[in-house]
Amino acid sequence: MVRYILLPALLVLLFGQSCIHGDLADCPPMVNYAVAFSYTYHVGDDERFYDDVKKINLFVFKHDGVDLDTIYVTKTELSPYDRNFNIPLELPVGTYDMVAWGNVLDDQPFHITPDQFVQGETTLAQARLILEKTAGELNDSELEKLFWGEITTEIPLHVNKIDTMPLYNDTKRIRVVLHWDYRDLPEDQWIDHRNVVVRINGTNACYRFHNDREAHDVTYAPFHAPYDFHENDSILKISGDGWQRLYYYADDFENDIEAKVYDFSILRFFQGVPLQLSIEHWYPQSNGQYFITPIVAYDINDTQQGFPRIYELQRTGGISNRITSQQTWTDYYDNYRVDIYITQIDFDTFQTGSIQINDWWKVSGGTDVLR
Repeated sequence: MVRYILLPALLVLLFGQSCIHGDLADCPPMVNYAVAFSYTYHVGDDERFYDDVKKINLFVFKHDGVDLDTIYVTKTELSPYDRNFNIPLELPVGTYDMVAWGNVLDDQPFHITPDQFVQGETTLAQARLILEKTAGELNDSELEKLFWGEITTEIPLHVNKIDTMPLYNDTKRIRVVLHWDYRDLPEDQWIDHRNVVVRINGTNACYRFHNDREAHDVTYAPFHAPYDFHENDSILKISGDGWQRLYYYADDFENDIEAKVYDFSILRFFQGVPLQLSIEHWYPQSNGQYFITPIVAYDINDTQQGFPRIYELQRTGGISNRITSQQTWTDYYDNYRVDIYITQIDFDTFQTGSIQINDWWKVSGGTDVLR
């Protein structure tokens, strides 16, 4: 009697051992496993996964070593999600690298490559997410938040397990506010803002699945520019809380006659990688060409005078413990604003000043108020 009981148990043990050391395709699912998701890495205190993530693409790679991992399975889920939502997976015992992209929606200019993930063939190193160009050479879409997450996990033998994958927002909002002072120019010589071209140039249009950059040029144009006077007035009266801000003005600037607001959606800031803000005056000629006058060309990711400098100032002033580097800081914040003060001296002559780093101050009613 004992022999008949021990023999099946021994066969199960031997089968499990051969499955662990044998071919993955020969192995049946051995445990109950699932992946849950969380989005808390933002300036608020709440869990925003259920509110902000409309679609999840999950990619599971069998861990074969660095850059050799091959795809095992892909899953896609759409909101609304049930409470305590997770994605169950039938996985044999082993080590897996898992990557998720959130909000790669049909109406967004994102593309995951390759088009087909072939089990056992497509590798983690081959997988990419690309921001496709829109409007010719420009990316002028108002982007949804684009989420990314990654975990490496062990699937143990005969143990139920749920892993939670933290998600990070890779889409940033940059608001460029141009404050114009025409001084003593007659009104008929004031600049025509339809001829003002504002762009952000970067190399962050192509991502590997580890969420690092594969250098790929991209030009961002505003998705709404400029707002009309009444919209500008309303926008600029809103408190700047939650926005990281740079001020770019001349020392002798007195007041702006009008302000124009240009809103951009761009992808992730990368530490040490320039993001070039350019402002130009394109005056149309009779031959269809333009006379171009540069007004501003500035790297807003410059470590000394751009947004990373704000991080250094905050870090020395007691920034949150979970902000441990420039990269984590730029990932933590979603909204950035650059205020540029421009004096028009003549038809094609403009004056700007220097960058001022005043992140911990906001201006309200002409009075400096400590935030």
